[in-house]
Amino acid sequence: MHGFVGPIERLTKDNDAFRSPLFGTAQMDLTLFSLRRKDSLGAGERSACDQFLRIVTGKGRMTIGATTFRVGARDAILIPAGMGFTLHNIGRKRLRVYAVQAHGAAAPAAEAGGRAAAARASTERARQDMISEGGPADLSTP
Repeated sequence: MHGFVGPIERLTKDNDAFRSPLFGTAQMDLTLFSLRRKDSLGAGERSACDQFLRIVTGKGRMTIGATTFRVGARDAILIPAGMGFTLHNIGRKRLRVYAVQAHGAAAPAAEAGGRAAAARASTERARQDMISEGGPADLSTP
């Protein structure tokens, strides 16, 4: 299985879909987000896994647990598994973010059919979701 190599900043800036899965394995996912004015991501839900978010463009308000931060372009955010979080777009323009979610232990599908099969299925689902949501269609097949 191949990994992901690509212009993540450009892909994130070009993404207009609220959620666009870009790449996935049995243990990790890379997803692009584009939040319109006043949109929110997370809405207080608890993160099931550790997450890394990077703000590419826009301004936001990030709440992790009981702490709130103002965030903007080039900011990095780490959300530990089990923490409630909300990212809210407070700017006039879209808040564009990419997120890496590290699931840790292999997902049940990976245990049943092997990690490679689960990773291929996850990547193909992400590719199909992205194409159907109008994302870049030039991703090469691993």
